[in-house]
Amino acid sequence: NKPEGMKTHGNEKNELGLQNHVAAAVGHGVFVVHRLDQSTSGAVLFAKNQFVLPILGRMFEENLIHREYLALVHGHFSSPVITIDQPIGKNRHDKRKQIVTPTGKRAVTHLSVLTEYKKSSLIKLTLDTGRTHQIRVHLSALTAPIFGDLLYGNDTHEPRLMLHAQKISWPDPFTGEMREVLAPSKTFDARCQQEQDNQD
Repeated sequence: NKPEGMKTHGNEKNELGLQNHVAAAVGHGVFVVHRLDQSTSGAVLFAKNQFVLPILGRMFEENLIHREYLALVHGHFSSPVITIDQPIGKNRHDKRKQIVTPTGKRAVTHLSVLTEYKKSSLIKLTLDTGRTHQIRVHLSALTAPIFGDLLYGNDTHEPRLMLHAQKISWPDPFTGEMREVLAPSKTFDARCQQEQDNQD
């Protein structure tokens, strides 16, 4: 359960990331199956050995491993359930960012509204594809940027990016039995509670 602000893995030799903490907890090296942005919190799946790593990697490519996200976003939506099917590619003007573009790779995000506050919405999201910054780009394109998104919005006063991977589920690669893990976030819940309190 990665806290916001921590990298999934370090990029430099002496840089610590979640991978280091997981390896220390299990007593041996682990391998990254997928990543979350540094500013995103939530469930991350690691492989405990190199034998299972390509199996899990292939399951990800075949959309057999499902992640469910929560996001607190600005504004409201015209429908309680939306599928965003817009291709995403690199932003030629800012190499840190991605953008919706006809020349990009296909990207599909499913959105459902859980709660509407005065000027914001708590939503649940699932992905059919795994493009870089996919949720952040798609929501920004809908003019509903995520609270605290400094790259695709301008919430400099927010303490964190309000995007959280709350659940991950997958079939066991050897038995086929479905496994599901929930990852709570106190900081995410506390910020949503503030929006709820502002209703009054």
